[in-house]
Amino acid sequence: NGRAVFESRNRNIDWAAEWQGEVALEMLGTTVTESHLVYEMVDDRLKFESHYRFANRTLISNSELRFMSPSEIKDQLLAADLSIEKLMGNWDGKPFDDKISKEMIFVTRATL
Repeated sequence: NGRAVFESRNRNIDWAAEWQGEVALEMLGTTVTESHLVYEMVDDRLKFESHYRFANRTLISNSELRFMSPSEIKDQLLAADLSIEKLMGNWDGKPFDDKISKEMIFVTRATL
């Protein structure tokens, strides 16, 4: 009788533009600088690198994200016997808007 809540990204957002620049993160008494290099968006898949620059080295992570539409996610949830109780546009509970919401927060429950 529990709920499963998860987040997915909205593919209608220009993630290449959104991830421009660097962000300084304070972690355990040190500063880590995070940046992203977007390679390409093909269909529903985004390929990019994340760079984490520490004082003495830089770590690079290559990633590929798949961006599914709300209806595609709904179909997958229904196939897994889960229903959507609520779809929010971010973690503060605002409604999802496919034009401006960066996130899709799904609140689901088992339909069994």
